[in-house]
Amino acid sequence: MSKSTFFNRQALHLRPDPARVVVRPFKPATEPRDFNPTDKSRANHIVERVLALDSATVAAQLADVLESFLGRHRNLLQTFESRALEMEVAFEGHVPFTLDQRRLIGAYFLHEYSFEAAALFNPSIVRHWDQSGLKPGAVRFILSLRGIGEGHVSSVTFRTGVWDGALGVFEACGTRQSAFLAEVQVEGSALVMAADDYRRMYEASEALRTAVHKYVEILLTEARQFVACNALHSVEARLCRSVLEALERSRDGRTLPATQEVLAQMLGVQRTTVTAAISRLQASGSLRSTRGALEVLDAGALERAACCCRDTLRMARSEIYASGEAACDE
Repeated sequence: MSKSTFFNRQALHLRPDPARVVVRPFKPATEPRDFNPTDKSRANHIVERVLALDSATVAAQLADVLESFLGRHRNLLQTFESRALEMEVAFEGHVPFTLDQRRLIGAYFLHEYSFEAAALFNPSIVRHWDQSGLKPGAVRFILSLRGIGEGHVSSVTFRTGVWDGALGVFEACGTRQSAFLAEVQVEGSALVMAADDYRRMYEASEALRTAVHKYVEILLTEARQFVACNALHSVEARLCRSVLEALERSRDGRTLPATQEVLAQMLGVQRTTVTAAISRLQASGSLRSTRGALEVLDAGALERAACCCRDTLRMARSEIYASGEAACDE
């Protein structure tokens, strides 16, 4: 009886990310009579303290909350307002809140919950139903997993991503040594294959050889284009192009989890130069900068402001992927 391989264990690890959080309602309990003879709930103590603050202090406290949490959540101000309205049934009679007071009070009755803090397992991956806006040859996918969060609560979590390239595909067939250090700038997942296994597949599959050659040709085309781009185009135009292309590769089509330091490294400029460019784009309403992230507010405006290299490279990639020529290894 022939002996066949039942499965192969891959060097890929899916690890829980405690930084992935959601906002959950929080309602304090009523204090026991022994501690509070008036039977006033703790919620009303919070309201009294906020109302006792002057408007400048309330605004400063609210700004501090936003600075700490805005980069991890969407529509945070609206969430604060909605939570304050939900808590009205627990509040005693009070003077009307100002807008900032309502938002700050609502924030006190919410808390962050890490839904995959303890463990992550049972992955399942399928092709995404929306394959629009991708480079030729790229595939967008959806990955579902079971996450165990704080309090050992189980939930289903989802991630999306785009497969559109590889690292070391050419070196593995030659010296097996890379002259460069590759740095991950936006978090995501990757598959790892041993060099010997890859070489066997490369030699046996003409389709794989063709795909690798096209990918390397695209890398060379991009490198040549970026030399000219860095010399001729403004930092702001290059920043718009880089943000849009990074978003296409990330799991989120609107928020790019990258610091200004990372963006400065991507563009080869000082951080202060990136800060100035982001300030101008914020003033135009194209994007918003938060702690450790950029949120795109008007993708169309960024497309118009991006340098022409974006269209040039898009056409070049399409032509390379559409080519029917086989790889030439001789």
